[in-house]
Amino acid sequence: MSNLILSLNISVPVFLLILFGYLLKRKGIVNEEYIGITTTLVYYFALPARLFRDVSSSDFYSLINGKFILFTVGITVFSFILVWGLAAVFIKEKRKISAFVHGVFRSNYVYVGLPLTQNILGTDVIPSTILIITFVIPMYNILAVILLTYYDSKRGKISIKKMIVDILKNPMIIAILVALPCSILKVSLPFAITKSLDYIGSIATPLALILIGAGMRFNSFIDNKKYILCASVLKVIIQPLLFIPMAMVLGFNREEIYTIFVMLAVPTAMNSYIMTKQLGGDGELSAGIIVSSVIFSFFTIPIGVSILRMLI
Repeated sequence: MSNLILSLNISVPVFLLILFGYLLKRKGIVNEEYIGITTTLVYYFALPARLFRDVSSSDFYSLINGKFILFTVGITVFSFILVWGLAAVFIKEKRKISAFVHGVFRSNYVYVGLPLTQNILGTDVIPSTILIITFVIPMYNILAVILLTYYDSKRGKISIKKMIVDILKNPMIIAILVALPCSILKVSLPFAITKSLDYIGSIATPLALILIGAGMRFNSFIDNKKYILCASVLKVIIQPLLFIPMAMVLGFNREEIYTIFVMLAVPTAMNSYIMTKQLGGDGELSAGIIVSSVIFSFFTIPIGVSILRMLI
């Protein structure tokens, strides 16, 4: 019971901020224009500033972990292929297949997973979280483009060159690439710069969580209940149950196992709705999966963390 209470204390603040964002939107205190502007601020400035500080101040040679990178990227690709195969068999409408698969394999690690992992481990700088953002997040984008382009009614060709350019233009990837030389060469930046970056980076987590809540739409459940519930169970329950025992058998340490668990168990990423809708997928199904996975994970993450605390 003490482990469960501790786990709730770790995860509840994250979900309370999401709820706060939802209530702000419901009361009309924030609107779509505010959400758009603030999302730009967080995505292009606050999160990159935080990542730059985390990477530049870390030891590069202890940061790189080939086994961890291969495992996390591998289970992401495996989950993507498995869920796509199942969806292609059981779902007839192509627009729903792309939305369903995208909702299951793509985690909201940057906005929800990162603060959760930091809360669980009680520290801000966690090498394994940087590896997730560096290697797994770009893989989400690659797989999403392949999936959504395949089912796009306009059916354009997949451009490998454009995909690579888009990944390299990602502000978080840029922040990491700029920070790596500082980490490798052990460059010490002036206090005024590092302190300014710390101030900018400190707003990333609360604003990101508020934005998630403000962007939730509950009216997307009506016509897609079966698919939404199935996708949410696969996303936040089945994936952790399938892959966490594998991680434990392979001998990953405590920090790495918690990071992998959070990567698998956090809700579906909000930008999966935007990408799905833009590329001809079922936007309402995508939005429903996001909302449902947030609700499910409010219960499953504390339970999962509590069980892991007893096991590792």
